[in-house]
Order: sequence, then structure tokens, then C-alpha cells
Amino acid sequence: MDEKYRALFDAISKKAANSRPETEAKEEIHPLQMPHVKLEGAENYSSWAEHAETIMISRNLEGYILGTMEKPIKENSKEAQKWKATNALVRAWLLSSISS
Repeated sequence: MDEKYRALFDAISKKAANSRPETEAKEEIHPLQMPHVKLEGAENYSSWAEHAETIMISRNLEGYILGTMEKPIKENSKEAQKWKATNALVRAWLLSSISS
């Protein structure tokens, strides 16, 4: 699965690099934004990738995928706890958007 994510977010990174200044991430994904497009394989990759990109960018969460939102060094800080929770949210969303 990591290769699928990398391919998607390599494409996203080209667009996101110059997209907008850093803003606060919204640590929630509204139920209407939950994945209704499931990645089934190559046949629907484009629509899945567009959906995933739209949600991640609209919530300012693409940095967790691209690696630009780095985990804070202080493990028990409030910032580290917030990072862990948001990172888990992004991972859960991605995993729930992939057909098993």
C-alpha cells in the first residue's frame, strides 16, 4: 500500500508545493467528506486520487502525507499529541478509502 500512497502524493506534491501559505490544519473530516470513492485498483485510481487530494488540501492535511508536517521532537508536548491525533485521522481516512 505504501507505493500507492507515494504515487498519489508525489502527484499531489507538485500541485501543493505552490498552492497556498501554511495555515492551521482542521483536525476533523466531516462525515460528508468520508470516502465515497474507494480505491479498487488502476481502473479508478484517477477519481480516487482526485477525491483524496481535494479532501486533504481542503482540510490542510496534505502535509501529513507529504512529510512537510513533521512530528514535533518533544514526544509528550501538546504539539506532539495534536500531531499524533491528526496523523492518525489522516491514516484512518486513507485506509478507509481503500478497498480490501
